[in-house]
Amino acid sequence: MGWNISPTVIADEVEKQAIEHAQDIALEMHRKINELSPIDTSRFVSNWFISVGHPEEYFDENRMLGRAGAFVEGGRDEVLQMKTLQDIWLQNLTPYGGDLEQGKSAQAPNGVVRVIFPAVARKWGY
Repeated sequence: MGWNISPTVIADEVEKQAIEHAQDIALEMHRKINELSPIDTSRFVSNWFISVGHPEEYFDENRMLGRAGAFVEGGRDEVLQMKTLQDIWLQNLTPYGGDLEQGKSAQAPNGVVRVIFPAVARKWGY
């Protein structure tokens, strides 16, 4: 006895699962960035944005949401509403200042994302 399943139904299910997988990975990265960022300022954590299909070119000097608020208001809902498989952008335009070289942080000399992306990839089997 064979199954009579349309290739369209199979393709639709595969696409749905791929979208959910991309959403889960992107939100896990965003969550880990918020949780593990060694920078002890709300401005840095609050200016992480996650967006679908385009980069979010935004920075607010006075944005101080804290870690929990930053995760909720950083674009999480946009990712959850994604209906087709698209690029997902994680971006932070917070400038580094002081005596540090441009783009360097004493608390995260190799960068925050450099540590988090491989850890999340391993969790998801990549």
